Amino acid sequence: MDDYIERLRIGFGTDLHELVENGRPLLFAGVEVPYPNGLGPRSHSDGDAVLHALIDAILGAAGRDDIGTHFPNDDPAYADISSKELLERTLESCSLRIINVDMTINCDRPKLSGAKQEIRGAIARELHLPRERAGRQGEEHGGP
Repeated sequence: MDDYIERLRIGFGTDLHELVENGRPLLFAGVEVPYPNGLGPRSHSDGDAVLHALIDAILGAAGRDDIGTHFPNDDPAYADISSKELLERTLESCSLRIINVDMTINCDRPKLSGAKQEIRGAIARELHLPRERAGRQGEEHGGP
């Protein structure tokens, strides 16, 4: 078998945070998207579900345990930590060369259409990829 195929790793990650009245910013790959009523993610860290899913995908591709094992939500060291910092630590520890990423964000509200290119650019920057190698789709499920 081709050496490249032998070394190729594919990961899949998903994340979900309940929105509660806590005044936290709602972040998508580090991009703040306004949301009414002070609703923000219930989370030990900054609650960036896009970066959390990306971290889990990278950890999975590296054959490692999930984000909760590496950055436990009961460890005060990770209270309110930036998910960008968690991603940076993950990239350093896994030593993988990311060649492309494709993310699907399931979100009825807030609407992300106005921020989709900014989110895509943020994902590319965080992974040091050309923009065309960082895909981002949005999916709505028609909720109220």
